[in-house]
Amino acid sequence: MTCSILRAARDNCDPAFIALPKMPGVPGATAVPEESVFGIASRYHVLTGHQAAGATLIELLGKRNVSLNTAFPSGLQVMCRRLALPGDSIQDLIEHHTILPYFRSFTQTLHYRQITQKVADGFAGNAKISLGLLASRVGAQDILRYCPACVEADLETIGVATWYRVHQLPGVLICPYHGELLNESFCLAQRLMRQQLFLPALGGHGFARCCIGAAGVAAIRSLQLVAGLSAQILSLDDRPFNAIELRNEYAARLVDRGLASSPSRMRRAELSREFAAFWSSLKDISPFSNLLAGCDQDESWLVGLCRKPRCTHHPLKHILLIGFLAKDAASFFGTSMRRPPILAGTLRMKKTELSDCKIVELLEHGTSVRQVASVLNWSTNTLLVKAEKAGALIKRRPKKIDAGLRVQVRRMLATGESITGIMHAANLSAASVHRLLGGDRATHQERVVQLRRHRQQQARESVNAVLMENPAASFNAVRASVPADFSWLYRNDHEWLEDRLQPHARARPNKKNLIDWLERDLCTSRQVEEVAAEILHAPGKPIRVTRNEIGRRTAQPSWLDKHLTKLPSTKAVLHAVIESPEAFRDRRLRWWSRELATRSPYEPVADWKIARAAGVRHLQDGERCL
Repeated sequence: MTCSILRAARDNCDPAFIALPKMPGVPGATAVPEESVFGIASRYHVLTGHQAAGATLIELLGKRNVSLNTAFPSGLQVMCRRLALPGDSIQDLIEHHTILPYFRSFTQTLHYRQITQKVADGFAGNAKISLGLLASRVGAQDILRYCPACVEADLETIGVATWYRVHQLPGVLICPYHGELLNESFCLAQRLMRQQLFLPALGGHGFARCCIGAAGVAAIRSLQLVAGLSAQILSLDDRPFNAIELRNEYAARLVDRGLASSPSRMRRAELSREFAAFWSSLKDISPFSNLLAGCDQDESWLVGLCRKPRCTHHPLKHILLIGFLAKDAASFFGTSMRRPPILAGTLRMKKTELSDCKIVELLEHGTSVRQVASVLNWSTNTLLVKAEKAGALIKRRPKKIDAGLRVQVRRMLATGESITGIMHAANLSAASVHRLLGGDRATHQERVVQLRRHRQQQARESVNAVLMENPAASFNAVRASVPADFSWLYRNDHEWLEDRLQPHARARPNKKNLIDWLERDLCTSRQVEEVAAEILHAPGKPIRVTRNEIGRRTAQPSWLDKHLTKLPSTKAVLHAVIESPEAFRDRRLRWWSRELATRSPYEPVADWKIARAAGVRHLQDGERCL
């Protein structure tokens, strides 16, 4: 069933889902295009005819007992020297035969160069930790995968099958070259045959088709999209990485899709809902199930990708977001480096396409002069000259603030008028108004007092309006009607609020005065005596009389812990009946002496046997077990 669905999806899939065509290899070549380092070593092992992999490992790495990692192999310098590759072939091996370039587009440049240098020097053991793979939800297992169609093609072209690095990427379950479901094995992740070299077509090694369950056409197409994006990102050219530009590209595309009102204000609920619906067919397939399970939370990894970058995320998370927004990695990364600062979609047009009328239309539409000038790559003064020639009216603010205007602004600030109203009345920017406010401490204090007075008056009027409509309104009813004003009065004008709500408050009886502690003390003391006697005379092995044991056998065990000071008679009875460790030790010895004597009535029981049965380590000098 899965194979038929796979063929139908492959026949109808979008070509953008498939990566670049696979380049054929040359028979007898040291390395095949896109071949992994593990594939180079395994193919070399088969072609040399060695019986054991240890002999090949000695030739390639100089060691017999070594495991060649499939993702980040060590010892590349020795391998290049033993294979007689050119001097710069180490960088070629890393760039074209490892999965390290898969992380380049989403890792800081300096950090990526440090990891690349460690791999080139032969120390790649900490690469997974440095890239954060062990802490990610995707995991860092070494899973071997191969495509049956690639095996058939290799047997026809180079005469032997090999391993390809794109098949080893996390989340790639379908071959991006042929659209076939991959075969996988966890033998390396289970630390089985880690020192063996073998090829896909030779031997079983526990390979089986990738588990995708009862996947339909939608799931197959989603897996093809992930495989195609992964292959494209793996083959991207080297370029400087800028996390801000990547985040800006995400934000701009969210604005285009209507999932964000501005680059800094995304609609998280709509984004999570549409993202989960787009990848819903993969929610039961690993490793996508772990990623999609938490993407609907407020502080999920999906929201973190679209915000200011504060940490590094796994490339598979970026691939899922890129597939949701663009569906093509090459065009996504190509536009991200040339995209101007983020604006609305109507502003992305070339300079030659804008006429004078269009400039007037944009300015009158509400777009600022600075934004339009940034899109056109003009200076602000040039745009002002163009707009003036086109007849656009641009309201300019004064460069300087005269003394009369300063007095007027300070007077309005002192009366508590809003900043927006002052800006429109004085024709000043918000920065200028705040600068004047921050430079005059007396005006700032007067404004604080006035703003508090206005807020107090507004809150009191709201509460009075509620009480006028419903004079018998309770405390909770008033708070539910005007929660913001009620909270402000509760924190800043609590006395007025209490006086205003006092006639409507209901007197509640004090539960503390309803308890007769004298009667409770007498009842509890009698109950403690009865329980203590019950524990002492209980059949079976002895149980020590403790306060916890008495509390467990009474109806109210918390009274003995929380209210013992109010129960003097109970406290005295407890002090009298609680059994000390020495008394409990003697009682255990006596009980086990009688018990063992009953079991062996015709022979005396040694004291050491009684002590061992009673759990007593040592008997005192001269002590006998009666």
